[in-house]
Amino acid sequence: HPGVAIERDGTRIIISAGVFTQSDADADALTETRQFKIYNGVDNTSNNAALTFHVNTLPEVDFIGAFKVNGAFNRDGPQGDDVMIAGRGLKAIGEIHLVKDDGTALDAVSPLIELPNAGVTVKDTSIFIDTSAVQFSNGPMADSTDANLHRVFALGSARGNTTTPAAQRFRVGIPPTFTSLSGITSNHYRRDTDMIEFNGTGLGLISSVEVVDDTGQPIPNVNGIDTTGGINIVSASSLTIDANATGWRPSTHLMDSVGAFTRRIKVTTPFGTATSHANATGAFTVSANPEFLATAQATFAGGGYNGGIEENGTYILADGDLVLNGRNFRGLSHISFEDNASTAYGTISINFNPFAPPNGVIVNADGTRLTISREFISNGNSTWADNDATLRKRITVSSVAGHNATTQTIHTKPD
Repeated sequence: HPGVAIERDGTRIIISAGVFTQSDADADALTETRQFKIYNGVDNTSNNAALTFHVNTLPEVDFIGAFKVNGAFNRDGPQGDDVMIAGRGLKAIGEIHLVKDDGTALDAVSPLIELPNAGVTVKDTSIFIDTSAVQFSNGPMADSTDANLHRVFALGSARGNTTTPAAQRFRVGIPPTFTSLSGITSNHYRRDTDMIEFNGTGLGLISSVEVVDDTGQPIPNVNGIDTTGGINIVSASSLTIDANATGWRPSTHLMDSVGAFTRRIKVTTPFGTATSHANATGAFTVSANPEFLATAQATFAGGGYNGGIEENGTYILADGDLVLNGRNFRGLSHISFEDNASTAYGTISINFNPFAPPNGVIVNADGTRLTISREFISNGNSTWADNDATLRKRITVSSVAGHNATTQTIHTKPD
């Protein structure tokens, strides 16, 4: 047989490497279990436990099978990705490790699966890991972060170690979960001043964070943000959102909502999504501190306002509507018509929802303009527009979170 030579005196047989092409005898046994048996025309050799040995070949890896999400290994047991490693000589493998993409260990006790294992099927050309049956020990140590992102599999054998291709490096993690929110008061998120903390699991690597509606659906034209836009990963169990997060500007006002429990937070990672609960533990309103502009002439406008009459201008009811300019009006919940003696004109002062306003009161889409029709003032309490030499008039607005802003005082006249 090519590759097999017998000494002339019959005392030695020399077998070249590669003569045995089948992998049937390969194994990663703790004890030596193989031996040669020689036959001739008369008899064959007896078994000899003193002459046993291992059989294997140097393992090589060609590729790994695809995960559900490209480049992301979900190591979770119930929902995780199974692993398929293809190559040659794989029956010699005794351990499978998760390591950094440069092949170095993640920790002194690295995540591994020891073989044989009932959840792992090993053949000469493939290894299949059923993650519903077996998971890597010390698995959380392998989870990716922005600072320590990519992993490969390292296969250990008595013949030497090998890793899966660097070109197929991947991220590791588990699906995120939600447990609680902190940083907001009485379920009111003041987006300009509050830093929200989202607590749960599987939060070490973030794709995006969104504010969504009460059903978990996206808010039109409100994008998700990541660590470049105001998200801070505290740990695998916590992340924070900066107040006035840069990634949401300039469309932050579109998140505003004054209805109780009408907004939630949705976190997306390479391994799944988690949304805060649709109740007091995870839902909230959204608003920001309302503001008016620096001068009366900048704040007030509309057909009924004349900024050239008196120091701060005059609103003349018969001439038309009154417009207030500022910002963060989409989060208002109350409008109060007052005078400078702090008297509120009751029937015209109202609780208010910008998304379902009463007739005659409108907030523009940007939340920067509040228009009040003259009919609303006339029908509500026209005495607010009476001319009084000793009183000046003003309007105070309140956000759903209880923050107020008051206009400059102006003169008023009915006609």
